[in-house]
Order: sequence, then C-alpha cells, then structure tokens
Amino acid sequence: VNFFGVTVARFSGFLDKLLGRSVKDPKINIEDSDEKPTKSDPPGPDGDPPPKVDPIDSMLPGVNRTPLDDPRSEALVQLVREGEGTADAQGYNKWFGGDTSIDITKMTGTEVAIEQQRRIDAGITPQFFNRAKGKMDTSAAVGAGQFLFPERIMRAMKLDPDTTKMTPEVQDAMILYLAQNERKVDLSDGISNAEMERLGMEWASLTSYHRQKNISAPESVGRYNTILDNIRQRKGQTSDPDPM
Repeated sequence: VNFFGVTVARFSGFLDKLLGRSVKDPKINIEDSDEKPTKSDPPGPDGDPPPKVDPIDSMLPGVNRTPLDDPRSEALVQLVREGEGTADAQGYNKWFGGDTSIDITKMTGTEVAIEQQRRIDAGITPQFFNRAKGKMDTSAAVGAGQFLFPERIMRAMKLDPDTTKMTPEVQDAMILYLAQNERKVDLSDGISNAEMERLGMEWASLTSYHRQKNISAPESVGRYNTILDNIRQRKGQTSDPDPM
C-alpha cells in the first residue's frame, strides 16, 4: 500500500510538470516518518479492537481460572465470591480486609492455617464490630470463600492439608463442599429460601443471620438465579437439559 501511494504521488508530479502546473515535491519518505507503523491486534467479533491485557495482570491468581462445567455450581461459587468481596482477580488470594500480599494459591492448607494464627497472635488482623456478639471482633478469613479453617475443610473433604495447595480449583471445591455437605443444599433443583438461610449461616454476606448485612434470603436467591441465567445464556442453555 505504501509503495502504491508513493508511485501515485510521483506519477501525479510527472503529469503536473507536463501540464505546467505548480509542483510540490511528491516524495514521501515512509521510513523517516515520526509515526512508525505498529502492529495492531485483529478486530474482535464486533469490529472493535480487542481490549489490551497487561501481561502481569494475566498472571494474577484467579484470572486464568476455569469456570465449573455445572452452571448451578458455578453460579453458587460466583454468588459467594460476589458477596464476600472476592470476585476480582485477586479473590483467591485475599485476606479479610483486602490484603493480597501473600499468594495463598501456592500454599498448602496447613501453611495457610499457620499464617492465619501468626496474624492473629501478632494482632495484625483487621478489626470490625460484630453485631451478633455486640462487640469488636477480628478475623483471619482468607480466600474466595473467606475460609476461617481451611485445613479443617480439607480434612473433611478427605484431602491432606499438608500437601494440598489452595488453588482456585480446590477453593471452588471447598465452597461447594460447605454448601452441599455442611449446609445440606441440593443444587439439582435450585436453591430455596430455606437453603439460602442455611447458606447465610456459613457466609454472612448472603443473609442477615450474622447481622453483618441487611439482606434477605429471597434477595440472595434472586441474585443466584440471575447469575445462573447469565451463565446459561453464555452457554446457550436456557434451562436444565432433558434427562432423557
């Protein structure tokens, strides 16, 4: 294209000279231009260039997480992360209060438990007013599910906390274990208000059980259903598949 442009410009100059018109220097020096040609990404499906991704950001814990195959399980994990403030890229690496200085996804359940106790003993865990207790309290909850005792959950799941690392996949499984095994939630037929009440005992962000949030079980059920619908739309699945 550049060569064609130069050729046209020179030919126009030649005609100008033959016709006696005033001539400006038609030479175009492409290589000396201040604006160097840059390689651009191919356009996206809508014709717009794809968003730029910082290579550093792409390595943050959770960014490359693989969504769960089951939409209902994926919706519950997203609901919990949204409520607990861990829906961002660093959610699987986040301590209560927002600290992400340690990558727990590369630590075992036992190592995380030791770090939790160290922070509590050092008095560096954030304080908050516990309305249920009516006094100031502190928390060393950590990870996507803001787990208080990750090593205990792993043992209940028949995992060895001394060797099992808290990867995003393991943390997702821990959230589902607490919901289905500890709080007896059956995801196969949706989540009822009664089941959401039980989930609120595990996660204070889902109901007002712990008096930390002013939210009802029906409101959280509605939010869960909205997330589920969005996931199914992306998958091209409008409802539960026919078992036959």
